[in-house]
Amino acid sequence: MTQKAHNSSDSSQPGRLLGYARVSTTSQNLDVQLRALTEAGVPAQLVFTDKISGTQAERPGLAALMAEAREGDTLVLYSLDRLGRSLVHMVTTIDELIRRGVALRSLTDTIDTTTPAGRFQLNVFVAMAEY
Repeated sequence: MTQKAHNSSDSSQPGRLLGYARVSTTSQNLDVQLRALTEAGVPAQLVFTDKISGTQAERPGLAALMAEAREGDTLVLYSLDRLGRSLVHMVTTIDELIRRGVALRSLTDTIDTTTPAGRFQLNVFVAMAEY
């Protein structure tokens, strides 16, 4: 089961906060992640969700998020592990976002690529993952 946000605002406007939340089964609850994302300032209509195992290659909510994300936006996650089905997939997704000019902020991992320290942390994390 997948829920995804539909943005009714002008998607060409830079600087939006986008959110992504995922749980592995339909019996699990997204409430904690959704509350954290909205408390971090992500508008509810810009939160994309999946209720599907992270091992699944097809995640419609993540695909919709990637299609929506624009240069200048910031993707806010509850934690980095919500993003990828494996370390390689997570690093590939993060790399694609960065190449597209989308910043990344993980609330529980305290990584925020809009800051120099956050960019450094993410680079160390990616380097370790590639090693």
